[in-house]
Parts: sequence; structure tokens; C-alpha cells
Amino acid sequence: MALREPRCRFNGAGKPATCLVRFFLYYELKLPKKGGNVMKRILRSGFLLLFFMSFAVPAMATLTMFDTSSSGVYYAINDGGFYVNPTGFSTTNASSTISGSNFQIQGNASAGDAGIVLYYNGGLTLGALQSVSINTVGSTPLNLNLWLDTGGDGKFFSFTGNTLTGLNGDSYVGAGPQTSIYNSASSFYALGGNVAGGPYTLAQLQNGSVSGIGPNTLTALWVGANTPVSADISSVAVETTPIPGAIWLLGTGLLGLIGVRRKMTK
Repeated sequence: MALREPRCRFNGAGKPATCLVRFFLYYELKLPKKGGNVMKRILRSGFLLLFFMSFAVPAMATLTMFDTSSSGVYYAINDGGFYVNPTGFSTTNASSTISGSNFQIQGNASAGDAGIVLYYNGGLTLGALQSVSINTVGSTPLNLNLWLDTGGDGKFFSFTGNTLTGLNGDSYVGAGPQTSIYNSASSFYALGGNVAGGPYTLAQLQNGSVSGIGPNTLTALWVGANTPVSADISSVAVETTPIPGAIWLLGTGLLGLIGVRRKMTK
């Protein structure tokens, strides 16, 4: 029985996984074998399969919950200067501390910003961010700021100790305040750095609509209030969508095959 070239459709009308397997088999069996190299064919087909699977396989969303027992939460206040540390602050004009089982933030003056910072040490790219849900006692509306490593040095802004000394080529945008979930449709305004104007939806920031910002931009989240307000944050839920694990496994396997092939040729 002759193999017919498969026609893959990724518009939801077909079955992408089945089509990809058929494509793989067709490519392998129809390639001329005379003078060919089996390992080369496997690698070539594998990389093609990996490429198409990156579009066809839906990524699994991951929900990370941050509360007072979570590691990696930083505290930030603006009290004439902007300060960030991992233990908390309490001053006359602003405070960001743990109170019982909640993060307690309080701004007592017009310049008294207070909040918590997530992913300050990395681990989040803009393209992976799907939604942020802020849970407060009494449903207090709060802001979400995205800190963007547009300077490209793997860090956010420039600090001397706990004190902000400059943006260092980085940018930040803000949305809110609101009590509902921030997601791809949420509107963000430029607050500082290399970004100007707005509003930009999260989706626009992620797809490269704004120069210098894209899916691979390292991102941290500031959750808080930039007006005189007191709020108890019980938790922050961050939904992300990483590259599917199956894709990573397939890619790792292909790299292993390359290594084996090189060893055998030696």
C-alpha cells in the first residue's frame, strides 16, 4: 500500500498529534535509502517533528500560589526613595510586612507606595505569564506592575544595597487598581524606562508590539498600592504556561542522538 503525503491542519479541524505521526512516518519511509544515513534521517525527521509539535501540542498551564509561607517573596516601599528587601519594611509613610497569615501593605502618604515583589530573582519570562489573581481580605483593589529587564543583564534595575539607584536600561508598566484577575486583555501603561505611552494589553507586550519587549523578556511582578491605602494580601496566584515537557524530552533525546552519532563516527 502506497503512503500518501499527509495534509496537516492546525486550525482545530483535524487531529494534530495523529497528523504529526503520519508526517513523521511518511518522511522516514519515503526518503531514498540508497547512499543515505539512517541516523541523519532520524535526526532530520525528529527536528521537523519537534518544530511542528511546538505549534500543535498545547502547553499545560501551571498555577503558582504565593503566600506568607512561600520563598522568594520580596517587599518594596517608596518613602522618599524606593527600597526592596526580602524581610520587610515599616516606616512612617509606608510599610510592607507580614501580619499573621497575610502580607500587610500600607501607604500613609501620597508618595507612600507599598507592595510585594515576585520573581525578583528571575524565573519568569513575559511570554509565559498568563494571569495574576490577587486575593485580599475585603477585596481591596490593588495594582500590578511588570518589571521588565529591557536592559538585558538578567537583573531588575540598579540597586545599592536595598536602595534603587537607577533603571539601568530596564522598564516597568502598570495596570489597575482592580480586584479581578489580570490577564492577556489587561491594559498596562508605561511608568518608566524605554517604554512610552499606552495602553498596551499584556498580549501586545508579549507579541513584540512594543519595541524592545517580547516573550523572552525577563519579568518580575510588583503587587501593591501607589495611593494611601491599607490592604492585607492573603495570596497571589500566578498562572504561567511553560514549553510542554514532552517537547523538552524530545529535544533532549535528539541531542543525545547527536552525541551518540558523533561518538560512533570517531
